[in-house]
Amino acid sequence: MNKIPLLTFDKLFDLIEENQFENKTDKKIAEKILEAERDWRISLESLNDFITVLEKEVGGTVTKTSLNKLLKKYNRNIAQYAWESESVSYLLDIFDLTQKIELRIIFNELAEKLNKKMNSAEKLYDYLNQKLPSSVKYEDLHNLYYSLFCTLDILPENLKSLKLTKEVLALTFVKLSSRKNITKLVSNNNITDENYWIEQIAISMTEDKQPNHENARILIGIK
Repeated sequence: MNKIPLLTFDKLFDLIEENQFENKTDKKIAEKILEAERDWRISLESLNDFITVLEKEVGGTVTKTSLNKLLKKYNRNIAQYAWESESVSYLLDIFDLTQKIELRIIFNELAEKLNKKMNSAEKLYDYLNQKLPSSVKYEDLHNLYYSLFCTLDILPENLKSLKLTKEVLALTFVKLSSRKNITKLVSNNNITDENYWIEQIAISMTEDKQPNHENARILIGIK
């Protein structure tokens, strides 16, 4: 039985609030998991803790069938198990959002996706924060952002395997915008908002703009 990569419920809450998901289905699954944990009889720290408790509760693998049996057990004594019954109902909703039949697999895949995404954002931020000067023109920062969305070739070899979705890039550039002195902004450049950066990709693509990869390389010192 594989242990689920560490993902705490506090971190899951933050990721939901920041909308750090590749698709709507993953976000809905995460919301159901969080709601289920909140209604459980005891507070739990991580997804792995939760699935371990559930497996003990059902006496084996947690599936839609085993959860339905557990729900019937709780409903026979609803006065005692009202909160647990509500929690299991949220978990059952998850099976309507995926083809997977085991809850541990669902938890595991979600945790792996989110951890990979967080690691990519952290690695990219650490690298760019070190390479960028303390003051950066907005135009140059925007060009770097769009260049990275279009290609990873401007990064060193050890970073070219990063999974840089538009959400990861947006999160990274919000942090950079808060850390660096960004100059020559205009009034509507809300660079500390992730949605602003995500929208810039759509705008650039709609206007058929091409980033200047050479200027992006120069900015971060890549020849």
